[in-house]
Amino acid sequence: MTHTRNISSYNVHLPYATGDDLFSIEELDFLDAQLSTVSIQDSALHNSDGTLNTKTDHRKSKVAFLKTEQNEFAWILDKVSMAFDSFNNEFFHFDIYGYEFAQYAEYRAEDGGHYNWHMDLAMGLAPYQLAGHSGMHRKLSMSILLNEDFLGGEFQITLNGGISEMTIPLRRGSVLVFPSFVCHRVKPVTSGVRKSLVVWMLGSRFR
Repeated sequence: MTHTRNISSYNVHLPYATGDDLFSIEELDFLDAQLSTVSIQDSALHNSDGTLNTKTDHRKSKVAFLKTEQNEFAWILDKVSMAFDSFNNEFFHFDIYGYEFAQYAEYRAEDGGHYNWHMDLAMGLAPYQLAGHSGMHRKLSMSILLNEDFLGGEFQITLNGGISEMTIPLRRGSVLVFPSFVCHRVKPVTSGVRKSLVVWMLGSRFR
C-alpha cells in the first residue's frame, strides 16, 4: 500500500486518525493464521530497577514480538511502515526515523485481559535504560484490531487524566494512529479474546 485511503482525522481536541483499508480480508485471514503459530507470553511492565513484573494488575495480556529479521512477517512490517508514512505525512508531520518492532497482543476474558491508563512515550529514562539508549523515542503509536468476536475490550483515550474518556470505534482491520504521549487504555475483555497488532514509530525527542 503506497497511499492510505479512507483515513480520517479530527481537530486538536481529538488527536488521532483512523483508517480501515490497510489489510484486505484475505490478508487478515493469512495474518491470523501466521500469528496463531507464534509463541506468546505473559505481558510485563518494568519495575524501577529494570526487572520485569508479570504479576501487575495494571496490565493483563499475552504478547509476542515480531522482529524485522523474521522474514515471514516482513510483508506486514512493510505495509505498516508505509501506512505510518501516509498518516504522518497527512496529519501529524512528526520527525520520525523508523519503527521499533511490532507487538502482537491477546487480551483474554478468562484472564481478565485489560491494559489500564498509560502512555507509550517514556517521559525520561530510568537509570537501567540509559546505558544502551539509542537516542530514539516513541513518537507515534499504531494499533490494528485483528478481530471482532469478543465483548468488552474497548479502546479509549483521555485528554484530562482519566476524568473523562473517549471510546474510539474500531472494527476488524481498523488502523488507529495517535501521538505516543496520548493517554489510553484497553478496557477489560468480558467474553472471547481481543487480538491486536501494535507498532511504535521512533524519532528524536520532541522539542
